[in-house]
Amino acid sequence: MRLSTCLLLAIGMIPSLSAPAQTAMTLQEFLGRVLEANQGLEVQRLEERVAEQQIIRETAIFDPILSTSAQYDESREQNTTEDFFRRNQLDLFEEKNGSLDIAVQGVFPTGTRYDVGYTVRRLRNSLDDLEKQYQAVTTFSLTQPLLQNRGVQITKARIHLAERDSEISGEELRSALVSAISDAESTYWDLVLASRELSMRNESVAVAQKLLNDNRERHRLNKLAEVEVYQAETGLKVRQTQYAAARQRLSETINRIRSLLSESSTSTAAKYSAADSPNAPAPNFDKDAVMLAAIEHNPDYSIQKLELEKSNIRLVVADNMRWPRLDLTATYGQNGLDNDSSQAHDFLVDDETHSWALLLEFQMAIGGRQAHSELEAARLRKQQAILNLKRIEIELGNAVDTVLSRIESAHDQRNTFAEVVAFNEKLLEDEQTLMASGKSDSRQVLEIEEELFEAKQSEVRSRIDYQKALLALATLQGTLLEERNITIDKE
Repeated sequence: MRLSTCLLLAIGMIPSLSAPAQTAMTLQEFLGRVLEANQGLEVQRLEERVAEQQIIRETAIFDPILSTSAQYDESREQNTTEDFFRRNQLDLFEEKNGSLDIAVQGVFPTGTRYDVGYTVRRLRNSLDDLEKQYQAVTTFSLTQPLLQNRGVQITKARIHLAERDSEISGEELRSALVSAISDAESTYWDLVLASRELSMRNESVAVAQKLLNDNRERHRLNKLAEVEVYQAETGLKVRQTQYAAARQRLSETINRIRSLLSESSTSTAAKYSAADSPNAPAPNFDKDAVMLAAIEHNPDYSIQKLELEKSNIRLVVADNMRWPRLDLTATYGQNGLDNDSSQAHDFLVDDETHSWALLLEFQMAIGGRQAHSELEAARLRKQQAILNLKRIEIELGNAVDTVLSRIESAHDQRNTFAEVVAFNEKLLEDEQTLMASGKSDSRQVLEIEEELFEAKQSEVRSRIDYQKALLALATLQGTLLEERNITIDKE
């Protein structure tokens, strides 16, 4: 990703954090609030922006470098005997010189280095009675690597590595988002389960309470033995204890919800409830299609593919470093000299004074052990990257097979337990009728009611397991964000 990212949540209006005492949230609303409150995601997003800046930094190698300098020097010195005759028999030699140097240097994507220079000097010395002379020189040189460091692929290697790192950072942000969404949604379904179990425990307490009231009334009328009252009282106390445990589990789940929303548990904190119910369609998945989607979109697999690309880039660079350096440098220059500054620049239109040169420079490390070692290390790193990619692919395949089996199993269990619930509801109704006519007892009614509760609980849990299995599948495929209408928008 070339530009920084922000989280764009297509979820509509999100409730204010100053929620009322009872707040029912849809899954989409909850996910949106979790992302708003998750500071770790913002840290990861900033890390991606840092990686994007690294691309700009590496691309800056093609920015020209301007350098300039100005110098003035003045000197007076006595001439030696040799200098006396060489310098027009002057006893004292005086110089007052000034110079200005300007140069522009840079490199092209092919690896060619260029250097454009301009120098103007003002010369004054005793040989010419300190009269001014101006010397102007301009040069242009190109240095082309012929072996080592040659070509666009080598010159841009660090840029390509920075681009891969930026893409990896983007995938890591996506992975962090997927993980946050997956954890939040799983907790949401835990809230649904805990709420349903508490509601069912409340219904169970109500059944036991009604049985106890009926038994007490019938005992008062001498139509029922006192032991039946004791059995009903015991059944009620057990169910009240179970209700308290279910209420504690719901409280713990709500606190996990608050933690995801970065809220503290206070007396005024909202008591959250889930507005959505588990209602997923029947499974109809093609294993090959699921695996193909996982290979294409799974963040961990995408990151490892990018790591393999990086190892290929490093291998190309290491292979190039085995070659000796053979650089060809071509230099061309023009110069002018005159007592007048403007006339000293006549060479710009008249190239009577010029110079050029060709330089072929060769450099080689005898033995080349360092280059060969780096090449072998690059090959080993590529082999590591290939093995890691295969490992992740195998793990993905096994995970896909497991989650598809889990989806199928949870769906079958959901249908089976729904039938068991219907059967036990009818059985409890019949047993209560028999109890009213004196043909059954409290123990039998309580046992059937407990079996009904267990069937209801198993049916609800199978529905939640089915939702979580679908969630695990979307996470494996790397399609969870798209399915939940959460996108990473480029700025």
